[in-house]
Amino acid sequence: GGIDILASGAGAGEDIDIIATGSSVNINSTENVADSIVISSTNGGIDIFALGAVAGEDIDIVATGSSVNIQATEADANAITINASNAAGGINVDAGTGGFLLDAVGGAISLDSTAASNFTTTGAGIDLTLSSVLGSVLVESTEDAALAIRLHANGGTSETIQLHSDLGT
Repeated sequence: GGIDILASGAGAGEDIDIIATGSSVNINSTENVADSIVISSTNGGIDIFALGAVAGEDIDIVATGSSVNIQATEADANAITINASNAAGGINVDAGTGGFLLDAVGGAISLDSTAASNFTTTGAGIDLTLSSVLGSVLVESTEDAALAIRLHANGGTSETIQLHSDLGT
């Protein structure tokens, strides 16, 4: 049979505490159904902490053969926050052939850095398009240096660089 741990009718502060001093707490479900393990909080938040963990002791979320979905419904500019707060910390996002899609419907996208950066596509016929529909495209450099802005083509003897304006000068 199953095991139920209930605190029916309990008031605030009348919690169920599971404490393993000097050992681990493991929760494992072998039933092959959707939602075989559910952690839910109806009127509050859920926090997962790895306080005092040594380097390399991570919090891993792995969905073998399925997806990981993160969704927030709060109307807040920081509804989902990913923060590597250590000064030497970084964020690495890798995607396979399905690509990486970033949409900001009705909002802005800002990519900012204080270090030299690049955006590269690789492969014959793999183009990079910078486009603004009903807006402007501004390429600006404030560095006082030769080649502050440089358009460079280096693909062969048929290459060209074209500046074109349909209605203006």
